[in-house]
Amino acid sequence: MLSADLIARIVGSTEAEIDLVIEEHKEHIWQLISVLVDHVIASNYTGFTDHTTCSHITEEHARQQLSIQLNHPSTASKSLWALNLARRIVESTENEPLAPESLRPLLSFYLVWQQMLIDPEHSIKDRLAPIIEKLKSELSTSASTSDEQAQVLLQIASIHVVFFEYDKADELIQKAGEACQLNVDLTGMMGKRTKFQERDIAQLVLVHKDASKASPSLPAHQDIPQSCDLNDDTLLERVAISEHGSQVDGTTLSAAQLCCLLWISRHESATHRHDVFVHERCTPFLDTVISARRHWSIQSAALLLRAELEKGRGRHVDRSCVQSELVVKLQQGVEDPIPVEQRRIRTEYALASGLQPFWQSSVLLAEILKSLGCTSEALLILEKLEMWDGVVECYKQLGQMDKAETLIRRLIQERPTDSMLHVYLGDITRNPEYFLKAIELSSDRNARAHRSLGHLLLMDKKFEDAYKHLRRSLELQPIQLGTWFNAGYCAWKLENFKESTQCYHRCVSLQPDHFEAWNNLSAAYIRYGQKEKAWKLLQEALKYNYEHPNVWENYMLLSVDVNEFSQAIMAYHRLLDMNKRGADDEVLELIGAQILGKEREGNEEERQEAGREKEEMIKLMARISANHQTLSPKTLSIYAQLKKPATLSTETRTEFEKYVQLMEKSLAAANGKLTWPKEEALALNVLETAIQLAENRLELAKFINSESSVREASAKVRLSLRGIITRLEKENGTRVAGENVEKLESLTQKARRFLETVAI
Repeated sequence: MLSADLIARIVGSTEAEIDLVIEEHKEHIWQLISVLVDHVIASNYTGFTDHTTCSHITEEHARQQLSIQLNHPSTASKSLWALNLARRIVESTENEPLAPESLRPLLSFYLVWQQMLIDPEHSIKDRLAPIIEKLKSELSTSASTSDEQAQVLLQIASIHVVFFEYDKADELIQKAGEACQLNVDLTGMMGKRTKFQERDIAQLVLVHKDASKASPSLPAHQDIPQSCDLNDDTLLERVAISEHGSQVDGTTLSAAQLCCLLWISRHESATHRHDVFVHERCTPFLDTVISARRHWSIQSAALLLRAELEKGRGRHVDRSCVQSELVVKLQQGVEDPIPVEQRRIRTEYALASGLQPFWQSSVLLAEILKSLGCTSEALLILEKLEMWDGVVECYKQLGQMDKAETLIRRLIQERPTDSMLHVYLGDITRNPEYFLKAIELSSDRNARAHRSLGHLLLMDKKFEDAYKHLRRSLELQPIQLGTWFNAGYCAWKLENFKESTQCYHRCVSLQPDHFEAWNNLSAAYIRYGQKEKAWKLLQEALKYNYEHPNVWENYMLLSVDVNEFSQAIMAYHRLLDMNKRGADDEVLELIGAQILGKEREGNEEERQEAGREKEEMIKLMARISANHQTLSPKTLSIYAQLKKPATLSTETRTEFEKYVQLMEKSLAAANGKLTWPKEEALALNVLETAIQLAENRLELAKFINSESSVREASAKVRLSLRGIITRLEKENGTRVAGENVEKLESLTQKARRFLETVAI
């Protein structure tokens, strides 16, 4: 490997001397590129503060050369001269075939270049595609160590994460674990997490799959960022496990294995909604890495990832703030007791661990400060980084938009051709003219200007124009979660459901836990006429937000539509759990009637399924009734039909009596409505229920086979039917005749004949 002292020589060289250095190292050109990239990592990731500028290659010139259209490296990034020089050398070799020794330097170079840029850049992804393919095939046949293979796989995984390709990243993380023989699993053990807890409860811990394969402990490193204590009056610093088992000790794991644990946790965090469950699943992995205290980059990445997970948790947010501030200072070389030259070696595992450059860590710190109400401190950080959109957001939170406008106008005077500044001014003033000016200045290449203008038009309900600008923004920069969501909404409003589904699909591919997008995607498929697919998509939405009543209600109704009655009943139970649903008679009647119909007319398999669904439905109706919720007469009748046994016998007599009681409730509820004799449909329902109840009362009385039971049942039948017939006859002249007039007359005659059979 070439000496890092070469950097000091290049920094003070002229252009001709730099060309001479490149010529001298022509035989080791890929090692030279590695040295340059390593210097960029040291300057931006690990606190190395020497040689950050070059006498011949200015940082501003390097920033322009490394920009891809309007996608610029951060103005806070350092040693861009080295990255630009590496770019120049790489581009000079583009026409040459990929040599095996060039693959890893090229992977590191493009990965660092991407991480210096503000936004994901698809042209870099395209350049990396053949390199990644070649690397994968080389790894399968190379003689490199398992740790080296794992590092390469994790670097490739980080590329996929940048472009939101989580499935590909997950596959590579698993392969990396296999390559370095990671032997761990997540399980539960009894333990305590608070200082006052008396009884052990199950806690998630990391254990060895095969305890016999555990390695001996490795010593901790001296140059390691300090892990801040929680200092909480209730929570323990770490979960105290009372069981004796094969719990993983981080000191027994190799550096590559620790990196794999970090990426497992990072992938879990990226693909699931941030809540207490994600924090609980990720904590065992991070605690294991942090306790190992090895390798500066790995420890820093773990501490920052823990800070990000803890930023929204009340008892952890203070540590999150202090910890991220500590690491950010070290990444910038501030208050670091380690000599500058020794910080260069910290770059080992920086890319494999997923460590971000200091300015991205600073953005995390600013977010944490804003969540704590320290918006002014966050403002200072973002202003120093020249992240003006974040600065504007801070001024907005402080209620000082006039200061934001003054700042942006001053910057426009200094840089009148900077299209992004006009976008920020448009965001502040809500004036579309500034967005149009930004589009003009950028020659229609400013994705942010189209996005902001599209959003403004969307707020004004100008959906067609909004959709055009949003789609143009996505053509320029496809990786925009909110823009895909808004474009899908505009397409929905324009009744272009095919494009709406395409937009929402892209949205959930970028952020799998975006349950609103899953829900809207399902709705779009319903309008597109694909209810089965919509139903399955709603299941995905519920995975990411189990507590949203509107999604559960949509899922329940759609389950009824696709004849998935067990799922509809389960959804109804869930709504009752959340106190978001009373007795919905239409839904209950529909589910009950469909189940009874399937049991009556279906084949053997369908009847068995209907039997299971009927049991679930009876439990649901019983729960609703137990909550003293009023059910409609028809719903009560359906409930009764569900409870009715197939035959009346000694074993089923009790169930049959309950069925009769429910039919009595149904008739009483229908008969209690004073206007029912005037409405043909209600009259028909009352008469049908009364006749069916009369038949069942007499059937039960005859089965009991006692004179008193038959006499009592006959008396109830006479009282019920006479009252109903009398009220019907009284309203014959006022009732509007409909399509069921003949059926009503037929049932009335049947009721009269029935009365004759039970006459005294």
